[in-house]
This record gives sequence, structure tokens and C-alpha cells, in this order.
Amino acid sequence: MAELLHLAIPDEYRAAGDTYVPAGYDQDGFVHCCLQSQIKGVLQRWFQAADTLLLLELDAGVFVDTLKYEASPSGQAFPHIYAPIPIKAVMSVRRIVRDERGEWTL
Repeated sequence: MAELLHLAIPDEYRAAGDTYVPAGYDQDGFVHCCLQSQIKGVLQRWFQAADTLLLLELDAGVFVDTLKYEASPSGQAFPHIYAPIPIKAVMSVRRIVRDERGEWTL
């Protein structure tokens, strides 16, 4: 199974209790995720102003009933989770920052 990843704002993730709910969840109705092959594009498009993020690797098996792959306007399918993320589904958390050239360190 492909890696299921989510980029989190550090303060939002640290504030989570047993369940992590990103800021955009109430508006969008789902948690935006991506695959390893999509991560660089997501960082470039959606996180231009950020300096530090958390890269969460999620256990896709937890989301069998709530995970959907949906096409973006470009036609590329992205994973969306239609539920909050239980902390127990987070397999790893990695802090990512920009290097001296402003590129994300992955």
C-alpha cells in the first residue's frame, strides 16, 4: 500500500488530543493528504509561506471506510480522508524545514 501522508502545521498538531483535526477540515469536510510522489508539488503549491511543517505518515488501513482518491483540477488523484485523524493512526512524525536556499528538506 502506498504511503499516505499529511502535512501539518506544528501548532495545530501539538494542540491535538486523541484526534487531530486540521484547520481546513470544517470548511472542506475532509483531510487533505498526498502520496510520496506528490509531496513536492503540494509543498510548492500550498505551503509557500511556511518555514516549518510536520510530515505525518498515516496508517491507511485505519481509513478503509473514509479514504477516497479524488481528482484535482489537474486531473491527478489525491487521497482525502473524510474523518478526523485519530492520533493512533499516525505512524511517524517528521519535522521538515527549508534549507539555506529555501528548498524543503525531505
